[in-house]
Amino acid sequence: GGVRITQGADAIVDAFTKVGSARPELLKDKEALRAVTQEAIILSEAANSELQPAVDALAMVLNQFNAPATDSRRIINALAAGSKEGAGEIPYLTEAIEKSGTVAADVGMSYEQLIGTIETLAPRIKQPEIAGRTLKGVILDLQKTSDDTNPAVVGFSKAIENLGNKHLSTTELLKIFGSENITAAK
Repeated sequence: GGVRITQGADAIVDAFTKVGSARPELLKDKEALRAVTQEAIILSEAANSELQPAVDALAMVLNQFNAPATDSRRIINALAAGSKEGAGEIPYLTEAIEKSGTVAADVGMSYEQLIGTIETLAPRIKQPEIAGRTLKGVILDLQKTSDDTNPAVVGFSKAIENLGNKHLSTTELLKIFGSENITAAK
């Protein structure tokens, strides 16, 4: 890639340590540890952030999705795009993903979809843990609906699209999502 690693040797050793403590199973696989560390460094440089938030973000997504280290490049690309495009910077994304990632993974959402969805919530919901919890609630609520609006059946984007096409009233939406999640659902 065209990214020049500008971190000094100490920072790189530090990065290995941070990634190793975030994902201890990588300590048994030096190649995977190196790959994940390299991606975390690239993310921190791309997002103009400190290393620790980049490590935390990458480790969080890997953990929530139970993803292999080989997905690191795809994940950092989604995180870097997300933090550039939207209001949610990397720590915001990390915290929101912590609250919603497992449920998102369960219904087959991609990293890109999850991060993109969080980005759309970021301008409206200032606290990342609330954005994440609300998104989790929306996903869980949708799973209780008919197949055409169940993200586990038709995928998240299609479920939202199909729901929109039903032109439900606020009262009907309230029945599905409750007062906690209705704003995010809308």
